[in-house]
Amino acid sequence: GVLISMVNEAGLPGNRVRPLIASLKAATASFDRGDTKAGLNQLGAFLHKVRAQISSSNQSLADSLNRVTQIISDAAVDTSAR
Repeated sequence: GVLISMVNEAGLPGNRVRPLIASLKAATASFDRGDTKAGLNQLGAFLHKVRAQISSSNQSLADSLNRVTQIISDAAVDTSAR
């Protein structure tokens, strides 16, 4: 969804986009299966990649991705607690 669109539209080189998208697709698949813990772990891996690959060159993008990821993580935790 939103994060994949943000990454695709960020103008990053392909070698930086692919691993980010792979983590997001894995997280999506986990959430779709109802495996919230795995989905949250994969979002954590995505954020680790953002810090490693984007923060030094585009802190604004990294901050935006971090904020949206946090919103998604919070929503997933709230949903799984029900």
